[in-house]
Amino acid sequence: MKKKAGFWRARGGWAAWVTALVLASLLAACGPKVPPASTPSANTPATTTAASEAQASEAAYPVTVQDDLGQELTFDQAPQRIVPFVPSATDIVLALGLKDRIVAVDKWSAGQYKDVQGLPAMDSYNVDYEKLEALKPDLILTLPGQYLDKMRQLGLKVFVLQPADVQGVYRDFETLGRVTGTKAQAEKVIEELKAGIEPVEKAVAAIPAEKRVKVYYESWNDPIYSAGPGSFVDGLIREAGGVNVLADAKQPWPSPSAEEVIQRAPDVIIGPASNTSLKDLQAGKRPGWGSVPAVKNGRVYILDDALLSQPDTHIDDAIHALAHDFYPDVVK
Repeated sequence: MKKKAGFWRARGGWAAWVTALVLASLLAACGPKVPPASTPSANTPATTTAASEAQASEAAYPVTVQDDLGQELTFDQAPQRIVPFVPSATDIVLALGLKDRIVAVDKWSAGQYKDVQGLPAMDSYNVDYEKLEALKPDLILTLPGQYLDKMRQLGLKVFVLQPADVQGVYRDFETLGRVTGTKAQAEKVIEELKAGIEPVEKAVAAIPAEKRVKVYYESWNDPIYSAGPGSFVDGLIREAGGVNVLADAKQPWPSPSAEEVIQRAPDVIIGPASNTSLKDLQAGKRPGWGSVPAVKNGRVYILDDALLSQPDTHIDDAIHALAHDFYPDVVK
């Protein structure tokens, strides 16, 4: 939707935190200061107030929805003090045109999005619940983590984002559009994403099953962490026309042995830049992996962490980049 696939070649940097999330399933938050309340005042531009009223008019409240963990939440009015807790959540809120409702972000979002620079930036590994409460958020958007129970005990309204595929991303946009009174904007974003994804879907749909590439995703090497059924990465691989060699795993983030992966002989290996050991695979220097077709044929691809981890407006870029790596003669 926004960038060509080449942009997403390995850049490293900020998104190494994603690997830690996968391995530890732990997030936290704090906010260094309390921003001013977002209710209209004498200093509030009339256009901002009018926009908020127009957005709120799109939804009939109360609105009851379920997040991606099946948790039911009811909103008596459109949230006005939103805390996106991870970059994907920040991307979604900005795409819905809700910049003025954001009262704080995680520090990774602060480094990635210019639109939220200057807002309180929270350390997502060390929770400061007192500061988080002081922000008076009426909606927190985040990933699953051990801090969720504590947040809910404090009476904070938390919507968990964990889509397993493209349809799940569409559903999150539609649901949050209803919650925030931005249904029309959510539908617009979804249509734009579909416009970028559908040509790729059509191109790879014509590839016979026997010619589909077998794909191995490696988030980390020591120990190995990969993607299994139910994970967002597995959904991306399937959408791009690949066959996940660990599609039969018993959990979304399996930890197979090197021998098991080698035996499954993937045609393509993909992974994030934060997994620096992939460079050894690219160079054919990882012991025991020389017989793997992906290594022999130079088909080990290192991509930007955000591309593989953010279920938001990046998904069309992700699917295009992966499909190009899987079928360079079909998807340019």
